[in-house]
Amino acid sequence: RGLSLSLVADIGFESKDAEGRAALQSSESSPVYPIVSVDYAKEPFGSVTIRNAESAEIRDVEVWFDAEGYTSGPALCASFPYLRKGAVADAPLVAAFSDQVMTVTENVRVRGEVSVSYTLLGAPRVARGETTVSIMNRNALTWSDARILASFVSPNDPAVLDSSKFLAGVVRSKARMELDSNLQYALGIFEGLRLSGIAYAADPQTPYAAMRSKPDQVDYIQYPYQTLAYRGGDSDDIAALYAAELESIGVPAALVLLDDEVLVAFRMSGGESTTRGAFSDSGDFIFVDGEAWAPIRVTMLREGFLRAWSEGSAAVRKSADARDRFYRLTDAWRRFPPAGVPGIASSTRKPSEDQVRAAFDNAVSLVVAKEVAPRAERMRLAFGPGGGSGRQHNSLGVLYARYGMYAEALTEFQAAAALGYTAVAVNIGNVAFLTGDYATAAAWFDKAAKDRPEDVAAIIGLARSLYELDRYDEADALFRKATNYMPELAERYGYLSARLTGTTARASAVMDRGGGMLWDE
Repeated sequence: RGLSLSLVADIGFESKDAEGRAALQSSESSPVYPIVSVDYAKEPFGSVTIRNAESAEIRDVEVWFDAEGYTSGPALCASFPYLRKGAVADAPLVAAFSDQVMTVTENVRVRGEVSVSYTLLGAPRVARGETTVSIMNRNALTWSDARILASFVSPNDPAVLDSSKFLAGVVRSKARMELDSNLQYALGIFEGLRLSGIAYAADPQTPYAAMRSKPDQVDYIQYPYQTLAYRGGDSDDIAALYAAELESIGVPAALVLLDDEVLVAFRMSGGESTTRGAFSDSGDFIFVDGEAWAPIRVTMLREGFLRAWSEGSAAVRKSADARDRFYRLTDAWRRFPPAGVPGIASSTRKPSEDQVRAAFDNAVSLVVAKEVAPRAERMRLAFGPGGGSGRQHNSLGVLYARYGMYAEALTEFQAAAALGYTAVAVNIGNVAFLTGDYATAAAWFDKAAKDRPEDVAAIIGLARSLYELDRYDEADALFRKATNYMPELAERYGYLSARLTGTTARASAVMDRGGGMLWDE
C-alpha cells in the first residue's frame, strides 16, 4: 500500500507517513562537519534505499532531504523516471545546510526528514520518514585533505579586521618607502600579534603534530577570532590567524603544512628577480612561478619576526617536500572557501600605537642590518686604499637607499659627487624626494635632465617632484615625455596624468606616490 524507505548506511530512519510504510534496515553514524557544510550539497553524507511496495509501477520518483533549522530548505537527493513493483533503488543523501550549522559549538544530533514523492496511476503520493543527523562542533575537521585549513582563514572576520586594520595603519605611518611593502606589512602584523599577547602552545588534547598524521581522526582548530580572544593556540591556530590578517590587508598569503607544524608564507611585492637582487640570501624565500614568498614560523611568535623568518626558511630547506606542501590561499579557497562564523564581536584587545611603532622600527632595523651590513662591508673593502671611486660610492649609496637608510645614502652620494660622478644627481634627488624635500628634489632632477635630456629617471623624478609641488600641468607634460621613451612607466606612475587638482589628486594617488624610485646604479 505504499513506498518502503530504508536507510542502508548512515542515518537512523523512523516511519512517519502511514501511507508510505517506511522501515529501517541499518544505521551508522556519518557526521556532518560545519566547516565544509557547503560540500554536502553535492557530496552525500548518507544514503537511503527505496523500495516500491505499491501495487503497481510508480513514476516521477524524487527523494528529498531537509533538516529544519539547519538547512535552507529541502534538497533534491535523487530522481528516478519510474520503479517497477517490488523494485529497489539507492539514493544519496545531500543537504542545503544553512549558516545555522556554524552556530554548533558541541556535537549534536538533530532531526531530519527524508521525503519521497511519486505518482501512482497518475495520483501524487508522498512517503516521509524521520532521520537523526550528527552535526559536529564547528571547530572540528579531519586532515584527509590538508587544504581544509584554508576554510579557517577568514579575512572578513570582524575581529581580524579590527586587529589588522589597526596594525596596518601604524605600519603605513612608519613604512620605509623603498623597502618591500608586503614585507613591512607582514612584519608589522607579526609584531602586533606578539605585542597583543598571542603565544604558541601545543594543544594538549589534539596537538597538530600528532593529528596531522591521522587523517581519519577528528581534530579541532580555532577560528582567528578565538585565537585573538584566547591569546594563543597551536601552530595551525596561529597560522590561520596570521594568514587571515595578512589577506585582510591585501598581502597574499600561503600555508606550508609540514608534518610537525604549519608555516605561513607571504608574497613579496617584488617578483623573483627583484627579490633575488635585493636580498642577499635567496634561501630565505620560496620561489614559485616567478613569485617570491617568505616563509614564517608562527610558533616563534614570541621570538620576533626576524627569528621566525629565519627559522621558517630553515624549516623549508630541511623539508624535502616543502614545495608540495605549499598552498596559496587563493588556490586552496577554490576547494575550501573561508567559513564565516555569525555573531562575532568586532572589538579586540590591541597594544598601544607607540608599542607597535617601536617594535616595528626595531624589527625593520634588524632586517635591514641583516641585509645591509655584510654587503656594505664587502663594498667598502673593495674601495681599496684609494678610498673608492665615484661609481663605487654611488653603488653603496643605492644599497643604503633601497633599505631606507637615507642619511647614510646621502653621505655616499655626496662623496660620489665630490669625486666628479655626475650621474649621482638623480640619486640625490631621489633621497630628497623620499624625505619630503620636493623643492630640493626638483632642483637635482632638473640638473640631471639638463645634463642628460633623455635620462628617463631624471624626467620622471622631476615630474613626481613637480606634482607634489602642485605644478600638475608641468608634471603631466614630463610624464608624457618619459612614457614616450619608456611606455611601461605609464601604469607605474599613471597618477601623474590624472589631470586632477588639489586635494582630489593627492587623495586619488596617495598609494602610488611614495617609493618606486628609479635609481641610477
